[in-house]
Formats: sequence, C-alpha cells, structure tokens
Amino acid sequence: MRRFLPLLAASLLLVACGDDAPSGDSAKNGDAAGGAKGAADDSGLVTPDGWPPVSERQLDPSHEPTPFSAAQIAAACGPDTKRVLRFEVKGQDTHYKLWTFSDQTADGAVWHDSECDEHGVENGERKSNAVTWRALQSHASWPAADVTAGEARLKTPAGDFQCMTFSVRRTGAQGTGEDRFWFAWDLPGPPLRLERYVKGNLMVTITLVKVEGVKAQ
Repeated sequence: MRRFLPLLAASLLLVACGDDAPSGDSAKNGDAAGGAKGAADDSGLVTPDGWPPVSERQLDPSHEPTPFSAAQIAAACGPDTKRVLRFEVKGQDTHYKLWTFSDQTADGAVWHDSECDEHGVENGERKSNAVTWRALQSHASWPAADVTAGEARLKTPAGDFQCMTFSVRRTGAQGTGEDRFWFAWDLPGPPLRLERYVKGNLMVTITLVKVEGVKAQ
C-alpha cells in the first residue's frame, strides 16, 4: 500500500474495491455551499465565474468534465509549489508525503514524491517521475454514468476551501466501491481530500495539510 503510482494516480490508491460501498448523494459531504460565487457549466457542475469551458475539461464525450484544465494544473504545479499530504490507511500508521515539481515545460514537469514529516521536512525516500499536464488532468476524468458531482465547503489543516466534489463508483476485483473527492477551486491539481470506501467502510483518507506557492485562480 505504501507504493503509490505517479501523482493523481497515487492519490487514487488503486487498491481493489469491496462490495456494497456507499453511493448516491455521497458527494454532498461537507458543509453546504451557502452562497458561493459560481455558475453551473454544461455538465451541471458548479464552477467559479470565468472557469475554463467544458471543451477544455472534457477528455471523452462520455466522461464528466474534469475539475481543472491542463493549463490550470500547469499554472498551479510550478517549481515553487509544495504540497504536504497526510495518508491514513486503516490498519497502518499515518504517514506524510511531500509533492513538488521541477523542470517545468509547457507540456509537463518532473514530479517528486518524498517521504516527510507533518511539516513537510523530508525524512525518507524520494521518487521522481516525468509527467505531462494532460496526463495529470486525465486522472480526474471518469465516465459520467459513474459520477455524482456537486459542491461543498471543506475545512482542512491547509485551510477552508470551496470545492467541487465528485463521488465516483468504481468496480474492482472484489466488486463495486466508491471514491469521494474534494477539489478546491483555488488549488488546481490533486484533490484537497480523497476518501476510499471498501465494503461500505472508510479504508483510505488522503488530506492536504499544507500548501505553498500556489496562486489563487
């Protein structure tokens, strides 16, 4: 479980899903949106005013538009950005990861995934992978039939953010399951929070606890 795939695939933690995971209105978790400024796009998802159109965010006609365009991810994942994420896996010790980028180009960058403490101080192995912005965008592209999208406000150690939410029904070797995502409007890139359910039980939680260098969109 400690071996994670590159960037957003890492956050998805592609473990086998169990049977009878929650579904339906799960994307409504978090506080009500309460007067947030934004408008529904062509898919019905509420996005901030001036957000990239669906044409820049929908990678497949049968998929829900992604929360961010590749250009937004590129702008928010530059060499001066740092993200500290807390990984909580049932039955294992809590641990932290530091995610940074270098060698940025118009098409992509090198992503660094380091073991760290809760403050972001590296204390273990660092892994580096070349990634493209388009590929990172694609990690949040899911079949529309499997997705319930919404909006919520979420408080984390990194701050209080307005979010686009996605509840994604998944099918694995053991049956169906569910992943829940909160993507902060102001933090394009990986989700602010991810929850994975197996057999109706919360098994994995990933939470952004610290962020630096990301300019508000």
